[in-house]
Amino acid sequence: LVHCFQRTYEMYPGLILCNFLSNQDVARIASILESVRQLKMAMALLFTLPGVPMIYYGDEYGVKGKKEDGDSALRTPLLNPENRDALWTHDEKHMLATTMALIQLKKKYAPVFSRGDYHLIMNTNTLLCFARTYSGNEPEAKCKVALVLMNCADAAATMNLDLKSKLPAIQWNDLRFRDAFISTSGSQTFHDYQASQGSLSVEMPAMTAQILLQV
Repeated sequence: LVHCFQRTYEMYPGLILCNFLSNQDVARIASILESVRQLKMAMALLFTLPGVPMIYYGDEYGVKGKKEDGDSALRTPLLNPENRDALWTHDEKHMLATTMALIQLKKKYAPVFSRGDYHLIMNTNTLLCFARTYSGNEPEAKCKVALVLMNCADAAATMNLDLKSKLPAIQWNDLRFRDAFISTSGSQTFHDYQASQGSLSVEMPAMTAQILLQV
């Protein structure tokens, strides 16, 4: 996956491309992934990677559809939002809430997420971290550095991030970060983090995406 990101950015430097998880010609992402937790992580990637996020209707709450079941399976009617409380499933409600939270995050911190640079910090079989950095001087830029972390494993993990060696131009010791998004459902505890000598350690629950913003 990371190879695809890197290859795209090298092939089309400086261009802002459109990203999507599903469309009318392929299987819906909710039918490819194995759980809602994975779907929330995919949605977090969609809204934090460089590019314009495009949501194929229904992906915002996890509609399923397989290509082999024909075109009609990929173009199911929308659920009625007026019946959300009574008729939507628990997973559909939480998936929609996750998508709405990510939309608000993208809008509120548009300079760093829409026009910021992309830097890969960590990439293993189960762990991913990248930074988005914004060096402009737009007055609405509330955040100049954002960290996006992913734990794709079935067990919790500690991510020890060597930020200074990846981005030596940034004064990491002077930066503090705060949780802005955690993809788990239910009660959440948000934390503040302080980089120490250019390093940062974050405890990541299993199958979780987390977004840290500079404060």
